[in-house]
Amino acid sequence: MTTYQDSQRTVSPTRAAPATLAPMLEARSIALVGASPRPGTFGQRMVAEVTRSPARPQVHLVNPRYAEIAGRRCVPSLADLDGPVDLVLLAVPDAALEQQLALAARRGDRSAVIFGNAHEDQPAPGRPGLRERLAAVARSAGLALCGAGCMGFVT
Repeated sequence: MTTYQDSQRTVSPTRAAPATLAPMLEARSIALVGASPRPGTFGQRMVAEVTRSPARPQVHLVNPRYAEIAGRRCVPSLADLDGPVDLVLLAVPDAALEQQLALAARRGDRSAVIFGNAHEDQPAPGRPGLRERLAAVARSAGLALCGAGCMGFVT
């Protein structure tokens, strides 16, 4: 198993059981947090890619700035969705990652992908770094997590 450096500590990723990854790799319902109609943005490309998926998952768009994107309803928050989803795609600024992942965990969402770097200039003394906190949120909720800095995946 490989390790990587995160700030001043070495982190060893944990290996997930295949059943844990099923909600991510075979998602039937997806929430796109950070969806956008603006051409050329990552949020717009995410909407285009997920909605053209041959798997035809149920897609929920999330962004407080829009009521509709590409003819689809858009809700302000994950909290506005009726129930948990298989996969949450997080295309939000690093400063919003912890809050959004914690919300997904509280809702019972089953997996998440973090596209951002999850970079934090300087965590408060004695406080774990952002990546470490994100991993702890996912671990405590039993939520499969891919990222940070993920370019996505193909199934």
